[in-house]
Amino acid sequence: MKTKLINELKNGETIDNVCRKYNISFAELMFITSQSKNSQKKNEKLPPHIYRKHHLYTIKNKINDECVCFGEFRTLKEANKVLRMLIANNWELDPARYLNMKYIHKRKNDYLILKCIDGEQKRICKIGNKSDAIKIRDALVKVDWDLDYLPLICRQVGVLLI
Repeated sequence: MKTKLINELKNGETIDNVCRKYNISFAELMFITSQSKNSQKKNEKLPPHIYRKHHLYTIKNKINDECVCFGEFRTLKEANKVLRMLIANNWELDPARYLNMKYIHKRKNDYLILKCIDGEQKRICKIGNKSDAIKIRDALVKVDWDLDYLPLICRQVGVLLI
């Protein structure tokens, strides 16, 4: 399918028409066509739904015609563990069950939420206590780390950003 998509785009077909013809979203088209032959060879040995990009393992699944990302993990073992939990729970999983303190770092009397975005570790926010930091992290995971939601999430949790 990847070859067909690339050939149609090379032959001048518009992205919108290719998406309509194959009934896929723009994000799916970009995901399919951006994988190089080398990355596909690496992925051949990986379990279904786990993809490797650089040094991270990502769990993805197509749900209701949308490609949904369930997180990035440093090790294949960690990704496999979460994948088994997702499959056992019909792809519904509370992030708190597998994240523990991932993305949360204690510094003096505060907790920092840190996330690697575009290859750089970024400080998302600084929270006064552990339980609020976990709530905010879990909410950010549910919105796929869309930081536009951060002020709303903090209001819902009842936290002022430090």
